Amino acid sequence: MTQTNIYYRPIWTCGRYNKKTQAAIYYNLIAGMSYFFESYSAMVIGEILSVPRNSEFSLDVIASKLLISLSLLSKISDCRQLAMSSPWSRCDVLSFKQRSHRGLRNAQIRTFAVPEV
Repeated sequence: MTQTNIYYRPIWTCGRYNKKTQAAIYYNLIAGMSYFFESYSAMVIGEILSVPRNSEFSLDVIASKLLISLSLLSKISDCRQLAMSSPWSRCDVLSFKQRSHRGLRNAQIRTFAVPEV
């Protein structure tokens, strides 16, 4: 049986999942973004975090392990933001990192620009 909904956990991500409080935090180290999850969505993120970086995982497997429907899983977590559809090479990561930092630097310049008097 072939699996569908295969994603890869990016190598620039990290985070923690606390089973007792059902809370998770997921960091995107390149973009400098962090995401906080509670309840079922935290359980999903905990499963994603249990996958080694740049390794694949299946939403079908996560859904069956957590006993939730695939349609609910798709609503809980937008995997396009938290995972990738294919693994990235080191070169891809460096290129993405450079583009992200240029965009961030430009945004900071626009944000802190002093208006003319």
